[in-house]
Amino acid sequence: MLSQELFRRFYGDFQQLQCEALVADNPLMDFDQLLFVKRYTYQSSHYYTDFIDGTENPGGNLSILSLKDGTVTEILPSMKQGIFGRYDLSFDGKRVVFDWKRAVGEGFRIYETGLDGKGLRQLTSPPPDEPERIKKYDNSYSGGTSRVYQHHTDDMHPCYLPDGGIVFTSSRCEYGTLCDGPDKLTTAVLYRMDGDGQNMEKLTDSAVSEFAPSVMNDGRILYSRWEYVDKGQLGVKCIWAMRPDGSGTVAANSSGNSRDGVVDADWITGNLGGALDFDTASAEEVVVTDFDIGTDFTLAFWFKVDDNTGNYFQYMFNWAL
Repeated sequence: MLSQELFRRFYGDFQQLQCEALVADNPLMDFDQLLFVKRYTYQSSHYYTDFIDGTENPGGNLSILSLKDGTVTEILPSMKQGIFGRYDLSFDGKRVVFDWKRAVGEGFRIYETGLDGKGLRQLTSPPPDEPERIKKYDNSYSGGTSRVYQHHTDDMHPCYLPDGGIVFTSSRCEYGTLCDGPDKLTTAVLYRMDGDGQNMEKLTDSAVSEFAPSVMNDGRILYSRWEYVDKGQLGVKCIWAMRPDGSGTVAANSSGNSRDGVVDADWITGNLGGALDFDTASAEEVVVTDFDIGTDFTLAFWFKVDDNTGNYFQYMFNWAL
């Protein structure tokens, strides 16, 4: 049986070995500093509600960890009373863009700063009609989320684009969540803007929330999309991709075999938000290239036909299996 002294020595040696294996001698860790966000863990009820009911505990910072001596430096100590969301490092490694929430009852806004904390600037601000929006969607009478969320707008998850712009997700669209009749929740979709915050443009028009954009090696935007068709509503989410101008949307496939799903239809106004309009006369369809469905598969979607006649099964499976 080990004595306490031997155990302490053994544990110290193990920690040193662990540090050498994971950090000091790891070829993938060939850098001296690590940028990270320090904050309290979100308390979100759903994957897509971080900004709605997950940010009650303020405090934290955008920080740099020195891998040489283990010291942590807070880049923006003057903002430590707020909540830091996601961030992205510029391509030249000199600047960082991030979203930050000042306090409960206010929305996330996007900022940019140098890694030394200098040159801090705010890139997005509340829209001019923010008070009217809050009043319009007030749900305090129904016991909604008003204690921590007043349906103010939020700008989040910024990511630098190769053309100098910034893509981010925002609730400025004023969309509700499909399964939330009382409108206690809010949908966020993707936007882009110039590097100085000007020329804001909505890229997607989704009826479900889209988050966490990043740039692929080919310049396309990769992002997660909340939906729960044939899957649980809390955990498993799909990855989608599109061009920086919002065109060419596909359901991204990670196999490397170019099997991304392509939607070939018109986006129209439906009974509940947007919808895809497939014209069977012109054989519009959802195309998945080079795809072997095999013998076991599930296909699930909502659809509405123009009349009540015909074979609905044929509408769904109009291909040779």
